[in-house]
Amino acid sequence: MLDPGVQARVKRTFAFHLQLTQPTGHYTFTHHPPHPNTPPMPDTLVFAVDYSRILAGVLNLGAERLPLLLAGTHLNPVQFLEMEGYLSWADQHRIIANALQLAEKPGLGLLAGERYSLMTHGVAGVAAMASPTVLEALQALIRYQPTRAQFANLRLEQSGEQLILHIDITVEQDAVATFLLEALLVSLVSTLRYLIGDHVRELDVNLASATPPYSERYEQRIPGTLRFGQPDNRLAFPAQYGQLRVPTHDANIQRWAVDQCEQQFQRLQSAATFTSRILAILRQSHGQTLSQDQVAFMLNVSPRTLLRRLKDEGVTYKQLVDEEQKRLAQYYLEHTDLTAEAIAEQVGYHDLSSFRRAFKRWFGMLPSQYPR
Repeated sequence: MLDPGVQARVKRTFAFHLQLTQPTGHYTFTHHPPHPNTPPMPDTLVFAVDYSRILAGVLNLGAERLPLLLAGTHLNPVQFLEMEGYLSWADQHRIIANALQLAEKPGLGLLAGERYSLMTHGVAGVAAMASPTVLEALQALIRYQPTRAQFANLRLEQSGEQLILHIDITVEQDAVATFLLEALLVSLVSTLRYLIGDHVRELDVNLASATPPYSERYEQRIPGTLRFGQPDNRLAFPAQYGQLRVPTHDANIQRWAVDQCEQQFQRLQSAATFTSRILAILRQSHGQTLSQDQVAFMLNVSPRTLLRRLKDEGVTYKQLVDEEQKRLAQYYLEHTDLTAEAIAEQVGYHDLSSFRRAFKRWFGMLPSQYPR
């Protein structure tokens, strides 16, 4: 438990940050391999639900339009607004895809990146804000952001007189990945603006993507030099700025935040490993329907333990089965000539009408409408 004195300083730190960074913020979705217990599998990636709730605000979605954002997920509006913890990658991907369809203009990721502040990163943000130097703040964000969201590898290195932050998006390269990169890029720029102030104008930013039609929106949000069509994604700035002091440094808060981050990382890693084992079993079943009790027996745990471990991660067995059925259905449609009836049988549905309803929930269309 954080003692009242330190707790008060955490609140003052947040208040000071808001004063300095309004109206911009930052939003850093990261996954950093050097951590000894990095969550391993794309199927088990998790994302703090806070980010999607704020995305709903970016789109100015009222209660009546919120179902449009959640279409095809396992969530209803009440669950979405009240739940704590994480979204699965499948649900997060669907929410972002829906958001891109709802957006009136391109570059939604750039807008989202402006709306996320350090406070949206929970104790990972606190650990960064309480760090003594810019370098240590960046290291904290990179190290602990897997406890908040996971879709990219970040690597920080010093090369000559520059600090270089390498960005590698690790999820499938589609429109959602573009959104994530844009949000990450703007959030990192905002983070650096908070940490190094006007020196952010000395940034050198390389992006692997081709110049988009809305490149002026990048230029409005990214100071310094910006280049598209480069070999990789990276941000660089003079290494000397890594030694600048962070104005909100507090040793007591930093120790508490780091301890909390480590505990959360261990809990998340333990749960992710358990889910990976379940997904492996489901994939080996080749569409055969397995009950919770059967899977618990195969994992040598009790059904009660299986339910508890999945609850700790914020998912259910039904969700995992549903995600695997969705993956199989998409694979068979894109890589085979099987009929809808045959695909339904392969993924574990013996009733074609039930399969069609599930397919429409997954993809927003019937199997016959899916492009092959």
